[in-house]
Amino acid sequence: MSSVVVSSKYQVVIPKAVRERYGFRPGDRLVWFDSGTGLKLVKPMTWAESAGVLAHLQEVPFDREKDFDGGEFT
Repeated sequence: MSSVVVSSKYQVVIPKAVRERYGFRPGDRLVWFDSGTGLKLVKPMTWAESAGVLAHLQEVPFDREKDFDGGEFT
């Protein structure tokens, strides 16, 4: 566990061990999340990384009789 000090400008330095472990680099955008039990610092996925996630999704077949409610498209 690492600790940091909040500066007078409300800045913190990410400890070297954490930067290296999670691959944080200068200029990276990080997001803070309130998890209810504390704060989480997350590096959002890039578009290329998120496309890799989407590539693993399976196409769900459309069953016209089951899924179509007979209404008109708007």
